Amino acid sequence: MDLQPDKLEIEILDDPKEKVQWKLSQINPDLNPQNDRWIISFGTKDPREYLEFTGENNVMQLRSFYQSEKFACERTPFYKKWKWTGLLIIGSAFVAFIASVYLFALPHFVKVMASKVPQDWENSLGSAAIEQFLLVEKPDTVKSYELNQFFGELQFVQGENIKLYFVNSATVNAFAIPGGHIVVYSGIVDKMYHYRQLAGLLAHEYTHVHFKHSLKMIFQSLGSYVFVSFLVGDLIGLSTIILDNLNSIRNLSFSRKFETEADDNACKLMIERGIDPKGMLELFEILSDPSGAKKQNIPTFLSTHPLTKDRIQHMKENIKSHSEPVNENMRLMEIFERLKQIDSNNYNITSMNNQDI
Repeated sequence: MDLQPDKLEIEILDDPKEKVQWKLSQINPDLNPQNDRWIISFGTKDPREYLEFTGENNVMQLRSFYQSEKFACERTPFYKKWKWTGLLIIGSAFVAFIASVYLFALPHFVKVMASKVPQDWENSLGSAAIEQFLLVEKPDTVKSYELNQFFGELQFVQGENIKLYFVNSATVNAFAIPGGHIVVYSGIVDKMYHYRQLAGLLAHEYTHVHFKHSLKMIFQSLGSYVFVSFLVGDLIGLSTIILDNLNSIRNLSFSRKFETEADDNACKLMIERGIDPKGMLELFEILSDPSGAKKQNIPTFLSTHPLTKDRIQHMKENIKSHSEPVNENMRLMEIFERLKQIDSNNYNITSMNNQDI
C-alpha cells in the first residue's frame, strides 16, 4: 500500500503488478475508529469497497499522513458538533410541551377540578360573590319573591339550594353565580309576553348552575392560578383571586358546548313538566335583533350567551323531535302576570310570608 497526497494506492497480493487507486475525495473513514483498528470505504454508491487497518502503528501512520479533517486523530464528538442545535431542539420541544399542556391539558384539568371542589367551598364562594354584587345592584325584594315563587313551581331543583334575585334595570341580561345564585334583570323580563319564555330562561340558567358551567368557565379563565392553587391546596387564596376578578368573570362568554348543553337540558326540563318548549325559541327571537340594530345595542345576555344560527336551528330540531303533550300552567301564568304588572311600592309586604330574599 502506497500513501500519496491525493490518493491511496493498493497492491493486489495475487498480482503485484496490478494496483488499485482510491482517490482521497472518495474515501470514507469509519466515524468511530479504535486505536488499533480502522475501517475505511471507497466509493459514493453501494456496493462499496472496504479496507481494514489493524495495529496501532498502522492506524496512526494513516492518520498522520492524511491531515484532512476526515482523517484527523482528534475527531469532534457528535454531541459537541450539535451542542447548540441540540439545545435549541430540546428547548423548542420543552416550550411546545408547556404550550400544549396550557392549551389542551390545563383547560381539561380545571374543568375536572370544578366538578371536584367541595360543595361547601362553592357555596361560600357564591355567598361572598353575591354579597359583593348586591353592594352595587339592589334587588327588588317584592319581585325577587315572586321570581322565587315562579321558580319553585317549576320544580327543577335536584338537590341544590337555588336563590333568585330580580334587579330593576334596563339591562337585558340574566346570569348564574356559583353556589346556586341566579340574577335576572327586568330588562329581559319586560320583553317577555308569555310565562313559558321565563320558564325557558330559568331552565337555561338553572342548567348552568346544575352542571357547574359558571364555575368551570371561571376556573378556565384563571387557568394557571387554579392549577397552582390545587397543587398547593390553597382554596382560600383561589377564592380571593376569583372575588378580586368578579366583574370580569360576570362577563365571561359560555362556550358553544355549555350553551348547547344548557339549551338541551332546558328543553328537556320544560317538556317533562308539560311546558311548551317553544318558549325557548320565542326567547331567542326576543333576544335576537331582526331589525339589524347596531352592534353596541346587542343585549348583554347575548354577549355572554352567544346566540348563533346553529344554536337556533338545533333548538328547532330538538323541539320537533318531541311530541309530548303540553298544558297551560295556570299557577305559572298567574305569577308571571303578577311579576309583570306588580308595583313593588304598593305591594303588601306581609303577603310574602316573611320569605327571605
